[in-house]
Amino acid sequence: MKRLGTWMLIAGALVGFVVGCAEKQNGDTMVVAPEQEPLPFFPEDQVPPPDPQPLDEAPPRLTAPPVDTSVRVDPAPQAKAKPKPQPKESYAPPKTAQRIHVVRKGDTLQKISIKYYKTSKNWQRIYQANRDVLKDDPNTIHPGMKLVIP
Repeated sequence: MKRLGTWMLIAGALVGFVVGCAEKQNGDTMVVAPEQEPLPFFPEDQVPPPDPQPLDEAPPRLTAPPVDTSVRVDPAPQAKAKPKPQPKESYAPPKTAQRIHVVRKGDTLQKISIKYYKTSKNWQRIYQANRDVLKDDPNTIHPGMKLVIP
């Protein structure tokens, strides 16, 4: 298909070249611009001199009236600006109600982390929030325990 397109392109260019050459030989399609008449030449003695322009006098300069500096004017009292709002004390996300997870059979801290955080890497956050319930061993979770999910 690509070869056919290439051959058609070459054939079209060849036909255009041949037709263009034939028209130039016949002279039918040649366009000639009309001849222009040359501009008339005037000798310098026939050209009238330009009219002299009268010079305008410069307008008088305007000067400002003198300023009396002996009088002092108090500036207008400024309106009291509104106090700027104070920035937040903490830019941490606001604390929301803590979630509670009831442990089921087969649950581990990693599985609970995946459920709430979509990753198993946050199991230590859950462990730290529940140290009072889990004591020293994170593997001691039993069905029915209520764990706080931070």
